[in-house]
Amino acid sequence: MNIEKFKLTAQELKWNKNLLLFYFLYTTLQGALRKWVFNGVSGVSDTLLIVQLIMPFIIVFAMKREKTIFSCKPLVPYALLLIAMALNPMNQTIFHGIFGFIIHFGFWFIMLMYLHEREAFPIENLRTVFLVFIVIESLLSFTQFQLPYSHFLNRYENSGSQDDIASFAGGGVRVVGTFSYISGFGSYLFFAGLFVWAMMVEKKMRVLFILIITGMGLVASFMNGSRAVLVPYIMCAAFGFLSYGNISQKIKSIALVGALAVLSIIFNFGQKLTSIGKSFDSISERIVSGQQSGEANNRTAKIFEETFNFSGNYPLLGIGLGATYQGATNKWGKAQELIHYGYVEEEPGRILMEGGYLLLIVRTFLFVMIAIKMKIPIIFSAPILFYMFFFTIFMFNAYQIAYAFLGLTFLDKVYYKQTEELAY
Repeated sequence: MNIEKFKLTAQELKWNKNLLLFYFLYTTLQGALRKWVFNGVSGVSDTLLIVQLIMPFIIVFAMKREKTIFSCKPLVPYALLLIAMALNPMNQTIFHGIFGFIIHFGFWFIMLMYLHEREAFPIENLRTVFLVFIVIESLLSFTQFQLPYSHFLNRYENSGSQDDIASFAGGGVRVVGTFSYISGFGSYLFFAGLFVWAMMVEKKMRVLFILIITGMGLVASFMNGSRAVLVPYIMCAAFGFLSYGNISQKIKSIALVGALAVLSIIFNFGQKLTSIGKSFDSISERIVSGQQSGEANNRTAKIFEETFNFSGNYPLLGIGLGATYQGATNKWGKAQELIHYGYVEEEPGRILMEGGYLLLIVRTFLFVMIAIKMKIPIIFSAPILFYMFFFTIFMFNAYQIAYAFLGLTFLDKVYYKQTEELAY
């Protein structure tokens, strides 16, 4: 098998690595700036968020590459389709359409460019940075969970809005990390799950250390309190475990996990480490409460029902990109059709409202394309992408766009490097 050698210079690859590092650091820290430095200062917060939204475009255009954007064939027709949908006359304003285009194109733009020219994205060289931040974020989440909801660390972007942060009934605060909203930290944990999966595939760290990092992320997921965060994290950890080494290594790791479980029972770690016990009890309470109230059904079966039996008046082409985007509707209002339809939260419904079944079909095609093009075994990638498709606020969350890209590409690069090594 002949693998064509990459022709970018070491200096150009270093430049590209620093761009990816900047993307990660900006995504991770700009929420902290919005909350703890500028604290809702007029204009500053909006500017920081707009930069976050356009970051995929900044990175791609600033990168050193051999291949052109236009040679990535799906991008041009997809962009033209989105422009047409952004100009839908039923949309409230042109600004909705502009933001809608940025949201719907940004992730696919940078993700498809990565798959078109992997070696221009040396994201594997950021391993140490990612690891350091996972430890820092986990420790911060443990601290925040035990503090009162009104504490400085638990504030929202606007001062005085701490009451919006949900407190768990059993004690503790839903962790928002260094981000402005609960969903920001949840997006980060999706990335953390993909990272620990990649570490298991690489096998460059001792299994005990990997398990400790995985456990820290798991507890942080409990503290975040979102079922939509916990499930993909567990999936990633499980797929990583299944990918770890040969049968002998798997047996050893199972024995280690079993020993840790036995020790935790014998020494009653759940009671002695109260924050861990409270976090587990809190997420358990939310799951039970969701099942009793019917919320769990609304966020599972009802999503499929609404997707395949959309009740809006314009199911084919929708009413225009950005029509449901909160940042646009708060500033420029809602289209009459959206007001008539009512509140729509889950992403498939928002896709249908904005671009109809045509956009949903194109989006399905793009998900299938990246599943095929990535080096991650499709038996593992398909469930993750399926979950992203239906159960995450993916395109409408600037954090999720960034962390999904960074996590998937890092994991893909690990698998790709293994394939490359086997070729020699």
